[in-house]
Amino acid sequence: IELELALADLQQVEKRMERAGKDKKTGKAPPEEMDALTKLQAALDEGKQARDVDLSEKELEAIKGLNLLTIKPVIYACNVADEDLAEGNAFVEAIKKRSGGDSVVVVSAQV
Repeated sequence: IELELALADLQQVEKRMERAGKDKKTGKAPPEEMDALTKLQAALDEGKQARDVDLSEKELEAIKGLNLLTIKPVIYACNVADEDLAEGNAFVEAIKKRSGGDSVVVVSAQV
């Protein structure tokens, strides 16, 4: 899923880069936008998520309208048995390690 989201974002970034290049010639595009797009394209080409790219506040504001999927925060939900709710289990620990600091919520719900 993450790869598909990153590819969709890459497509958005590349489209916007084409238009921003034209807008830059006419002075309509802020310089921060092209800088942000270049950083995002490089990261997405490497398989990274947009949220992992170090962007300034001005750069973030410039690309806000793209609504990139991989720049949004992630919440991992772990559905466990009732007895594992308080402490979690090995699978919850694996998700916490993989999440890289994103939110992990442990629930016990019957599907």
